[in-house]
Amino acid sequence: PESNISGEGILFLAVDNLPTELPREASIYFGDNLAKFLPAIAYSDINLPYSEMKKDLPKEVYPAVITCHGDLTEPFRYINDLRSAREKTTNRVLILGSGMVTPGLINTLLDDHKNIITIGTMYKEDAKEFIKKGNNVQCVEIDAQKDSSALSKLISSNDVVISILPQSCHTSIAELCIKYKKNMITASYVSPEMEELDQRAKDAGIIILNEIGLDPGIDHMSAISTIRDIKSKGGKIEKFSSVCGGLPAPEFADNPFGYKFSWNPKGVLLAGTNPARYLQNNEIVEIKGEDLFLNARDIFVYPCFDLEVLPNRDSIKYIKDYQLEDSSDVFRGTLRFKGFSTLMHGFKKLGFFEKSTPTELIEGKYNSWLEYLAYTHNTHPNDIEDLKKKLIDHIFGKDSKNISKHSNMVNAIKWLGLFTHRRKIEETSSLIDAFSKLLEDQLSYRTEERDMVLLQHDFHIQWESGSRQKLSSSLISIGNSSESAMSKTVGYPLGIAAQHVLNGNIKTKGVVKPTIEEIYNPILEDLKNNGIVFSEKFTDIN
Repeated sequence: PESNISGEGILFLAVDNLPTELPREASIYFGDNLAKFLPAIAYSDINLPYSEMKKDLPKEVYPAVITCHGDLTEPFRYINDLRSAREKTTNRVLILGSGMVTPGLINTLLDDHKNIITIGTMYKEDAKEFIKKGNNVQCVEIDAQKDSSALSKLISSNDVVISILPQSCHTSIAELCIKYKKNMITASYVSPEMEELDQRAKDAGIIILNEIGLDPGIDHMSAISTIRDIKSKGGKIEKFSSVCGGLPAPEFADNPFGYKFSWNPKGVLLAGTNPARYLQNNEIVEIKGEDLFLNARDIFVYPCFDLEVLPNRDSIKYIKDYQLEDSSDVFRGTLRFKGFSTLMHGFKKLGFFEKSTPTELIEGKYNSWLEYLAYTHNTHPNDIEDLKKKLIDHIFGKDSKNISKHSNMVNAIKWLGLFTHRRKIEETSSLIDAFSKLLEDQLSYRTEERDMVLLQHDFHIQWESGSRQKLSSSLISIGNSSESAMSKTVGYPLGIAAQHVLNGNIKTKGVVKPTIEEIYNPILEDLKNNGIVFSEKFTDIN
């Protein structure tokens, strides 16, 4: 009656099964036509398999049988595919770690509303900002290195695993990804242990994509793309160099190191202990890990920056990936503001990179950095001038007569507060862990500070005409208060790669790097759409 629907408010119409509301005439027509088949259906042998019911059921009824013995019949098996497609409305992404590159990674993944992101981290407090981004982000507190049971559960319940944990964790995570047939992505270099998992990953039908950050990552993809373009136009690459660095924006390079940490300080220190190899004038140059900081040299990238470059790991192994077999020079390097390497070499000489915990520290003979320096240099902690002289002598040897010449080293030690008793060393810490903590406290970015990423490839090209040119392909990215340059240039490629894997666009399986056209072409295009763009400049070589 009208009284039931009159007045203000909302009227709900709830129909349990709308398709059963058919016009009376249609129902009568359908029933009349079905009735003549009912006897045959009633007397048929329901114990027969579906394939044999064909001779027992009317030809009009047999192909209309949807289920038999609890399963869909052959003509209707497509319903399972439709159901699966409907159920597959979400992509479950597990991010292990909540480091400084996480914002860019999560922002990229949230571009697709189907992605449900779980962050697995020891530092749940650090992930609060990410959870605020919406209902599609959740956080689970986990120590991935110790709680293998919880880690297994997380990996098995997600579609793709992105690890931004230290490289040492990745092999064990990859083992679990193989076990549960889950794709894995990481920005770290491929270790020998990871390489050994290649065939097992292929057998599991998964991809373990490594080196898909900035350096390594964007550097690989952009270099290989340019090299193939040059070769397609008849060019020969005589020399190649690629240098990259994450640095403070100039106005915030306001400490003796000219550096601040956008990722784990210990990772930066350990990178300074790696040996390096590169090709120069067709000869392999090898640098020992202990001498790496001594091999920094000045480099010109932009006229407004005073930079130095350090050899970056093994450039030789990328000659094949980059198709540079005919080049006389192949060099990959790490950029820093000038003076960084001298300081780091000095701290390495003082033992700050040691991975062991000194017995004297455990025994309580000293508990501060000042007492450690005084104890190891046979002087009293209150005699700062004598300590300065002995430190410089220890670091620079014969080249230590004039202490003012090495004022940067002294200033750095003083700036870190190491000439006071307030800088303590934990009794259980290795020196490198304690030094990492000290650097993290002193050299972290404040909220309002910006970072910067510089990446430059130089190609010396000989064209078929005989002319020679140098092509400089450069990327400069400067962060802001909401997203750092490092977060963008590491997080974006990780997220974009994950999305392509989730969408099925990358078919390659096994342990791989982004040196395959199927991988780097779409990722470079997406990076370009996200503002990660290279500029190119050709210069004639006489």
